[in-house]
Amino acid sequence: MHRSRKLHKPWVRAPSTAVAYRAYVRRVRTPTHVGYLIRLRSSGELVGVAGISEIG
Repeated sequence: MHRSRKLHKPWVRAPSTAVAYRAYVRRVRTPTHVGYLIRLRSSGELVGVAGISEIG
């Protein structure tokens, strides 16, 4: 996640703090958003996010 931050910054940013994570969860719980956290199965480390927004 940290290594690709510059590449993806204009479009998406994975939550990197507890505060940012809570904000992300609030946002994806709305009817117009769907979000997924992508983690390594072996360690549980967060490696990215995938989302769809403005669902109408």
